[in-house]
Amino acid sequence: MTEHGNASTYVNHGCRCQWCTAANTERGREQRRVRFASRRIVDGVLVAPVPQHRHGIANTYTNWGCRCAPCAGAHRRASRDRYWRRVAVTR
Repeated sequence: MTEHGNASTYVNHGCRCQWCTAANTERGREQRRVRFASRRIVDGVLVAPVPQHRHGIANTYTNWGCRCAPCAGAHRRASRDRYWRRVAVTR
């Protein structure tokens, strides 16, 4: 029997009840808080301490809080693409 209200039940057993969903959401928020706290200022810009090959993607901007030029550009492109996909559907 799985115990509800745990992020591990959400991830490992695929339970989507409100308690497991809430626990998984909170775990994600906590992980993001820890990642954001690890950022450092480099040349006046907050940069995430991730491997170089992880810079320049929207995920690093969103989930790690990296504000370097490659990550910010990737976030802008992803946001613009989402906007145009949404506009295309409504027309």
